[in-house]
Amino acid sequence: MRLAVISDIHGNLPALEAVLDDLATRRPDLVMVAGDLVNRGPQPAQVVARIRNLAYPAIYGNHERYVLDAAKADDPNAGGETFAPARWSMRQLDAEQLAYLRGLPFSLPVEDLLIVHGSPRSDQDGIFRRNSDAEILEKLDGQPRIVCGHTHVSLVRHLDAGLVVNAGSVGNPFEGDTRARYAWLERRGRGWHAEIVTLAYDVECALRAFDDSGYVDGAGTMARLFRLEFATGRNHLIPAYLAHRAAVDADEMSLADAARVYLEGLGG
Repeated sequence: MRLAVISDIHGNLPALEAVLDDLATRRPDLVMVAGDLVNRGPQPAQVVARIRNLAYPAIYGNHERYVLDAAKADDPNAGGETFAPARWSMRQLDAEQLAYLRGLPFSLPVEDLLIVHGSPRSDQDGIFRRNSDAEILEKLDGQPRIVCGHTHVSLVRHLDAGLVVNAGSVGNPFEGDTRARYAWLERRGRGWHAEIVTLAYDVECALRAFDDSGYVDGAGTMARLFRLEFATGRNHLIPAYLAHRAAVDADEMSLADAARVYLEGLGG
């Protein structure tokens, strides 16, 4: 069996199209989506439409939850400026697309693998390169072989007790360059061979969509921060938070405020 797992598209249609073109050449037996189709990026509706039309099995990630929470909130400004991207993304999706996201499961099995977003414990329990084998085994929660996403940093780790593959991010990688990533797995005998496929895509097209879609105007500071992430292939949200961690944790400053100060410091 040849399996492709794509994850963390984050509303980046040009990156998704580059991956789909590559998959059309490789012709896997199955393509699965490990969550975070939407939010952060400027084309959530287009990405959801593309995945639905292809009928790829998919699970939800934490960003699907953020968008769905915005859809059911009584307060149209719930979450303040920090969650403006989730509210903007929610408004781009039609009723059928929102219903599709609501129906996505937490995890999906394929042969002896389990596809999750973060870990079997939570969609926000990330598995990182820095984690020791013992830490990863704890996160696996008894599941010997998983494919995940969430961290936006790819990983293939063979353990005595199993296998962990982090597919990285199609649309919002945090690996020091802007190239899209996805996981490719092939069944060989009793085990799996796993690798990360890395592809260049039209980043400038993705960046133009931030402006052309009205996303930056509609979601403000956080959209500008996410645009910088798309442009650099690096995480800027965590550095913005860490620079003002005490104030944010004490609710003296919102995460959006921290992002604004961070961007101003960069001249943005």
